[in-house]
Amino acid sequence: MRMISKSTLQTINNIVSWIISILLTGLGIFHFFVHKISLGGSNFIILWSLIGLSRLSNIIDAKFFKNNFSLKSNWYSVFGVVTSIIFIIAGFLL
Repeated sequence: MRMISKSTLQTINNIVSWIISILLTGLGIFHFFVHKISLGGSNFIILWSLIGLSRLSNIIDAKFFKNNFSLKSNWYSVFGVVTSIIFIIAGFLL
């Protein structure tokens, strides 16, 4: 079995990060300009899932591709993932 190179994994992570950013921008534009800030139910969960995935992509990039991961320098990404998880669980429960 052949291993995938680190540069290929970094490219995949970058592509996924761009897709998430485009989806977040599109969702934000749609809700702020079309629906006038009415985030209900599944849209709320989708929004926070995308935010969490975006922050998780930053953590993966720092940990595996830049080798400079520490809680002190990446606290905002870790906080973003934890906050997203809390809001997703709250969205499912409420």
